Parts: sequence; structure tokens; C-alpha cells
Amino acid sequence: MNIAPVFSDAFKQDNDPNLAFLFSQLERIDLVLQYHFHCISGQRDDLLDEFLLSEEDVIARLDKPLGKPHWLNDDYLAIPQIVNPVASRLTDLIARFELTDFERDVLLLGLLPHFDSRYYRLFVLIQGEQQSRLPCFALALELFCHSLLEKQAQQASFLHRAPLIGCQLLSVDSRQKTLTWLQTSFVTDSGVYHFLLGHHYITPALEHYAEWITPIEIGGYPAGLKQRLGNLLLSDHDDIRPIVLLRGMAGSARAHAVANMMASEKRQTLLVDIAKLADGDDKITLLQIKHILRETRMRGACLLLRNFCLLAEKNRQLLDSLSALLNQPELRVVCLVEPYSPLVWLKKISTLLVEMPLFTSVEKTRLLTASLPDNCSEDIDVITLSQRYTFTPETLSLILQEAQFYQQQRDPSGVLQQCDIRKALNLRAQQNFGQLAQRITPKRSLKDLLVTDEVAQQLQEILTAIKYREQILAGGFKDKIGYGTGISALFYGDSGTGKTMAAEVIADYIGVDLIKVDLFITEYHLLRRWSATDGLCQ
Repeated sequence: MNIAPVFSDAFKQDNDPNLAFLFSQLERIDLVLQYHFHCISGQRDDLLDEFLLSEEDVIARLDKPLGKPHWLNDDYLAIPQIVNPVASRLTDLIARFELTDFERDVLLLGLLPHFDSRYYRLFVLIQGEQQSRLPCFALALELFCHSLLEKQAQQASFLHRAPLIGCQLLSVDSRQKTLTWLQTSFVTDSGVYHFLLGHHYITPALEHYAEWITPIEIGGYPAGLKQRLGNLLLSDHDDIRPIVLLRGMAGSARAHAVANMMASEKRQTLLVDIAKLADGDDKITLLQIKHILRETRMRGACLLLRNFCLLAEKNRQLLDSLSALLNQPELRVVCLVEPYSPLVWLKKISTLLVEMPLFTSVEKTRLLTASLPDNCSEDIDVITLSQRYTFTPETLSLILQEAQFYQQQRDPSGVLQQCDIRKALNLRAQQNFGQLAQRITPKRSLKDLLVTDEVAQQLQEILTAIKYREQILAGGFKDKIGYGTGISALFYGDSGTGKTMAAEVIADYIGVDLIKVDLFITEYHLLRRWSATDGLCQ
């Protein structure tokens, strides 16, 4: 049997404990359902003759289960007859939503139509109505409860605040008109079905807003991130976790850093863009959030919310409802906020602000070294490149691909050189300053500069300070400085004496572009911009 690649993981190994335990439980529910059918009905149905077991076979398999439903006879799944309740996706789901035995069996009953469409006909025969193609609450109570008192008590499992309905594990058709509430039909949500089979799935209704982040590489995150978030997100406990506001600059790869950190603990990460989600109707938005939280909690995953502040601006009336939804165990929620974005505080759950740590030079050097292709020069100065340029695990693979293209243009038969990587990094680092500044690519070096010995010594001191800046800051001086940690130098002199050339030489030495700003012209353009927007300038 050929399996599509996207689904092949679920069928990769024989004796898969996930499928083995699931099918053993489905067999139990199927036998209970068929036994109930034989007890209440003497009628036959030609369409189901090949599907249903005889009453004798049902009783025999109830006594000695085979470990899989009778309709599962494919050879590619070798399932043992005796199946123990080992750790599996089904047991994880039961534990994460704290389901009772009754709720577990209801969930399994609602799964049956997903596996075989002939169950639709069987439910019609049992419930006696042509419209009852799905099981109803009353049938579930009849199958799994043994006394009137137990039936009355277990009705609470179908209330809207109970896990089955409240967490969207079951889909209920509220539009169907029924005589009593107990006749309400249900089916296990397709998201639960795909999770139990091990599919990498997101419901079509959420594809525009959400995506599962694929980790770039294990360990592709700053060590400081795990130190700050480890106890909040990675520890195993049943307590309700606080919401984490992870503050950092846009483009700092916070989402992939969190995804890589979670992947190091074998957890998935779901990214949701609130900017797209908040444009809809409030009721629809709330329902979509419920589905998102179910997917996250069901998989023990981390939920990343981008543009979370927009929810407070566009749908502020939803914050109380959202606060109540987030106030449940097994949720790991991180909101990505920008440095100057307003912070959002929820009423019913604690919220913590965490600054996004940056990669250290050592971490960047290690990352760049590990990412270099095989066909590269041995004299690439990864330490200097790591100190001079900003990159993340998310962008580095693209930067190196671009560097290889530049190398092929420069010398198709050669190997990747530092100049190729520097060119790719330089182009990535360029920003469009418009008329406010001028970008100069250095053309002159120290050999082209004719200055006195005193000026040459001063320039050398500047270059030495730049060279050892990282080591000095790493030695503890960074904590003692309450302002920027850059290096500043003032060149003064008459026009035409070579101030710009000296700055260009320094830029060439450290391998960066020179940004030239004329304060008079810059002030002129800023005044024009403020005047155009009726702004104030002092």
C-alpha cells in the first residue's frame, strides 16, 4: 500500500503504540455499540450485513478482544492482540483535557464515523430517525451509563463549560431542531481525529491566520532565552501558566527562536497573526480562538501571538472573554510585542514581560561556523563577520545561499570566499534612508591615507578599541554602562581636510558601509516632513 508522504509518519512502523492503543479502544466502543444494536433491534439491514458482526461474534470479542476494530483488516498495520494503555496521543489528550472515562468513551464514539461511513447508517437504525446520522447525547448515556443516577450525573459532561464542548473536542450541530436537548447530535472534531492519527494539521478555517512553525535547527536560539522562559514554558506542572509578553525588535527572529527552543523539548509551536484574526465578527473570532487553544493544548504546544496589541485596539470587548479562555491548564502562550507597543494586561490571568535576549558574539560565531557549506575557503574570519553583522538562524541560511550565488557570478569554478559572504551580509544590512543620509561603500584603505604620525596613532587606537570591544564588554563592563555600548569618535577640522576619508578608512577596515549624515540637510528634510503632517518641532 502506498501512503502519501504527508501522512506516511503515522504508518511508518509496525506496532505503533499510538495507533495500537487507539484502535484497541475503538474496538471496545464498536463492540459496545454493536451489542446495543443486537439487544434493541431484531431487524436486518442488507446494507450493513457485511459490516456488522453476528451477536455471537460480538460477545466472543467482548470476552477476548483482538486489539483492533473488525473493519480494520489491512496487513500494513500489525497490531498485537493484547494492548496496554502505554503513553500515546490518546492518553496525552485524556490527560491534557482531564477527561473522565465517560468523556473519553464519548469522544471515541464520535470518532467512529471518521473511520467508516457505514456508521452513519448504523446510528440511523439504532436511533430510529433518518436525520440521526450521528450519535446523540442520549445514545452515549445509554451506552456508557449503568443506572439512572449515573445518566443524570453524566449529563454535566455535555454542558458548554465541560471539556468536550467548551474545548471544542466535539462538534455539535446547534442548528438542528430536536425535541429535547438530549437528542443533540455530535461528532468528534476533525482536528482531534487528525491529531490522534499523527497528522501535521491545521483546520482550513485557520490557515489564513495560523501556521505551525518548522524549526530551523535544534539549538538555534539564544541561551538566555531558555534561561528566562524555561521555568515558565518548559516545566511540567498542572498550574495555569502566566501569559508571556516577549518584547523585542521586529525582525529579531523571536518566533523562530521560541520555536527552536520548544523543539529542543520536542514541542511544537503554533504562530497566530492577531492582525488577520481581529478583522472578523466577534463571535466568529472567539470561536476561532477556541479552536486555536484546543490545537495548542491538545498537542502540548506553544502558542505564539503576533500583533497581540491590535486585539486591544480593534476588539477590546473580547479581552474579558479571551482572559477566561486563557485561564486553563496546559497552555503555553507567548505574545510578541514591539519595544514601543502598548502593553495589554488581562484580568483573569497573570502576565509577565520578558525582554528578548540577543545572540552573543560567541553564539553567532558558533552558528555561522556550523552553517558554512563544504565548498568554502578555510580562511573565512567567522569571528569578525559575527561581530560586524546582524543575522539570525532564520536569515542566515538565506544569506549563505545568496553568498553562493555571488560566488558563482564571481568565479564559477571557485569556492565560497569571505568577500562573497560579506557582500550578502552588506546588502542585507542596507536600509533605505531616503534623503536623510547617504550610504558610501568604502573604496579607500589605510594605505591610501596620508596623515601625520599623531593622527595615524589616534586612528589605530580607534581600530584597537573596535577590535577588542566585544571582549571588554563580555568581561563585565557592559553591566556598568547605563547607555549605548558603541564606540564614538569626533573628527574635527576644516572642510576638505579628509574627515570623511578617515571615516571611510575605518569603515573599510571593519568591513561595513559608511553612513554620512549632513545635519543641516537632515534638519531641513525633517522640518519638511513635520510640516506636511502638521507636526511640532522645537
